[in-house]
This record gives sequence, structure tokens and C-alpha cells, in this order.
Amino acid sequence: MIGLTGVEWVTGLGLTHTYTRLYPESLLLDYDLYQKARYALMEMDISAESLALDTIDAVGAGGHYLAQKHTRKHMREAMKRGVCHQLTPDGKYQEPRQYAIDQTKWILAHHHPEPLDAARLAELDRILAAADKQLN
Repeated sequence: MIGLTGVEWVTGLGLTHTYTRLYPESLLLDYDLYQKARYALMEMDISAESLALDTIDAVGAGGHYLAQKHTRKHMREAMKRGVCHQLTPDGKYQEPRQYAIDQTKWILAHHHPEPLDAARLAELDRILAAADKQLN
């Protein structure tokens, strides 16, 4: 990741420099990478339809797939824009870090989680008190 000071060492979701720096926008960038890897590897469909062997055979060497029904059917599900592929109003690619910063600001301004109910809050207080007692 390229950060404000040059090359940053990635150590976890949104964290750099051995967990000493948190860039909130990096959470979105890292999450985007995680989701891409996750969906690419989840129970891959290895069927005649997903492999498109008939289409490959029909097109042959040197051909193209854009005119094929299989390509038109599956193209949109394979082409999802991630953080690194967001377009500006004039159709140019937006700089991913700036897009993540803008999204982070929007999330912080609009996300309002529901507070914990009394029972869960009491349980959380009990857990924290036990941890404090054990660590001190």
C-alpha cells in the first residue's frame, strides 16, 4: 500500500507499521481485496456451463467471445466494480484511496448503530471487569 509517507507495511485490515497506524479508508480497500479473494475461491462451480467448454470449442483459436450467448449471459455477474474501479462523473477511474476516504466519511456521517440492550451491556461490563482483574 502506498501511504502518506511512501510505502507502508500492511499488517491487518486497515492497519500498517506493525499495527501502529490505522487508516480508516484502508479498511475499505482491504475489505474489497478480501471480498474479491473470498468470492473467487468460494465453492467454485466446475460445471460444463461455468467452464463454457462448448463456447470455447465453438469460438476456436483466434476467435472472440463477445458474440457468444454464453458470454452475454454471464458477463455482468463477472464484472463487478470494486473500490479500485469506481468511475468519476466524467467516466475516468477515481483514485482508489480517495474513493475509500470519501466512502469512510460517508459511513461515519450516516452509520448509526443501535446501542446494546441493558443485558448485553451488563455482560460486556462483566467481561471487561474480569479481564481487567486478570491483567492487573
